[in-house]
Amino acid sequence: MEYENNELISFFNKAKKFVIENGYEKEINWVNDQKFNEIDENHLFRQYVWVVLNSGFNYEKAEKIYDQFFENNMDFSVIKHELKKQAIKTGLDNHKEWFKKIKSLETDEEIISYIQTFPFMGDITKYHLARNIGIDVAKPDRHMNKVAAKFGYSDVNAMCKDISKTVDEKIGVIDTILWRYCNLKTGNKAPNICKN
Repeated sequence: MEYENNELISFFNKAKKFVIENGYEKEINWVNDQKFNEIDENHLFRQYVWVVLNSGFNYEKAEKIYDQFFENNMDFSVIKHELKKQAIKTGLDNHKEWFKKIKSLETDEEIISYIQTFPFMGDITKYHLARNIGIDVAKPDRHMNKVAAKFGYSDVNAMCKDISKTVDEKIGVIDTILWRYCNLKTGNKAPNICKN
């Protein structure tokens, strides 16, 4: 049965318009363009670094460190968090093996489970990395969990899947739009349903 919740769809459409008007259409398009069958081992590593750096940091801080790291030929001295630094070193040493294994797996669930074996990947970050390498999932972080709860969902991916049926967007794109909307509306604070 196709999902019909006008309030949720209205909220999504408002969020999409706001995010685009605030200059984030390129981010939406980037997520939309990610295709798992087109990634290579370097893309996997770069996205792994991005997700590790984002864990527990605000977006802007993570972006600054990420840019410095790659602009300076993978200068590990720009990463001050020792556990993240060690995780990324492990990723540098193992990403080719990880890539071969990921490409041998048959289902999205197997890929996501395997990603969780990487250092610094947990119950939420595994979805972030999966989405960034082209698996069509949402990251169930605190922003997204609040939105889901507001609309009667206990599962972020189920909510995004239902929205997808109506608006014909990838689940990962819906996640990106709603997350960015909440981030822009609330900063790094937990959203009060993104402060309409």
